[in-house]
Amino acid sequence: MNRMSDSERQTKEECLGEKLSFKSMFSFSLGNMGSALMSGIVYASISFYYTDKLLADSKLIGWGWILFMVWNTINDPIFGHITDNTRHKLGRRIPYIRYGAIFYGISFIFCWYPIVPLNNDWALMGNFLIVLFLFDTMFSIVGTCYYCLPNEMTTDPEERARLGVVNTILWIAAIGIQMAVPLVLLVEGTSEINPMFKPVMIIIAIISSALIFITSFFLKENEFAQTQDSEPFWEGIKKTLKNKPFLIFELSSFSLTLVTQTITTGIFYYLSDVLEVDLMALITGEQVRYDLGISLLIMLAGLLVGAGIAIFKIKTLGVKKISLLSFGSCAVGFAIFALTGMKSIENAYPASIGFFFLTMGAAGAMIILPAVTGDVIDYDELLTGERREGAYAGFNAIVTKPAISLANWAFLSLIDVFGYKENPISGQQTAFAKLGIIIAFTLIPAFFTAITTLIYKWYPLHGEWWRKKKIQINELHNQKREKYKKTCGNRNKI
Repeated sequence: MNRMSDSERQTKEECLGEKLSFKSMFSFSLGNMGSALMSGIVYASISFYYTDKLLADSKLIGWGWILFMVWNTINDPIFGHITDNTRHKLGRRIPYIRYGAIFYGISFIFCWYPIVPLNNDWALMGNFLIVLFLFDTMFSIVGTCYYCLPNEMTTDPEERARLGVVNTILWIAAIGIQMAVPLVLLVEGTSEINPMFKPVMIIIAIISSALIFITSFFLKENEFAQTQDSEPFWEGIKKTLKNKPFLIFELSSFSLTLVTQTITTGIFYYLSDVLEVDLMALITGEQVRYDLGISLLIMLAGLLVGAGIAIFKIKTLGVKKISLLSFGSCAVGFAIFALTGMKSIENAYPASIGFFFLTMGAAGAMIILPAVTGDVIDYDELLTGERREGAYAGFNAIVTKPAISLANWAFLSLIDVFGYKENPISGQQTAFAKLGIIIAFTLIPAFFTAITTLIYKWYPLHGEWWRKKKIQINELHNQKREKYKKTCGNRNKI
């Protein structure tokens, strides 16, 4: 009888979806970090870059987001359907990740280099739309594949959880970088572009693209997913709409996207135009604001608390309770910040309480979201007998991508109503304009997170009933493994 070597045994285990090597998990997480870094920087800071650095009209940029929303909404379902039905020796997702990496990085660089006259607001709006169109196309192609890949790398729930922990750690690192770098280089109290900003963006593009490209060589998909029959596009949409837990999940996904987009966009305006700080001067010691330092530590504490609850309490509290806690915390945080925002112009301590609950809730919701996603897709597998991650990634984008545009449009439109000036020189914004920034930063997200918290009470995938269903799902996965063993057996010559 032939004995398998350790490498052959590991190959067989990964082929069957029973075991993921740390190399595979780290490679996936590192590549996903590169994608998250570029997308996070663009969607968080491009509005501020155009209005406060290029001095584009905030109202036109806001409407630019609405026009962009059309393409932003339809492209993910298209690419999700295409990747679901791809048949390639590398898998259904990996080819798009590997060969899309370089174009992803190039589109990121174009976001910061306008090719139109800067004194023409309509031309700037057109340039804004073009770069968003190009960048989001590449983000959708690569991002959809990363969204789907964990469930195709392994069918084992425990392995998915291990992958989720590694991915979360690097995801938190990506958030830190994507917020810190643009904030430091853009929030300076002047419309002049820091000479370091564009070179740093090029470096980030090169590093992120290289991470995506290189790590793709260490990824492996389970091949039985490719044995499924191709599914017509509209048939996939109909099946997805029959999954009622997914529809509840989509509201939370919409709210979370709107909240995080409002936080990451609004923080630039809050620091620059309300608190009137120069972050580079703070770093060099030319400007001193101890209250901001303490507030930042309080925000980080909220982030760690929220992440800790989502990661370490998921077994005892369950997905539903953590989701309720997370969105409830966000609603409370926004409400506190709305009441204390104007008092924080000279002293940021009052608002930091709201930021604690905001970051705690946002971190918990972001980390728990993949677990909720896995549950609703597993439930769909019970209904259809198939793994349809691409269809869900595409339909999820129909809901979440408009939230990105709506959050930016609502924020920019509201601050324009309150008299916001596209001139970031310190002291130029009136008290009324500063109030508008605080209102835009708080009220709409507070409403959606509060509604989501209430509706999540009807989320059905929890309790003893769902635990029994998970047993059925595991049995279904075991059947698929057994069916696929022959392929792996022929390959490994047991």
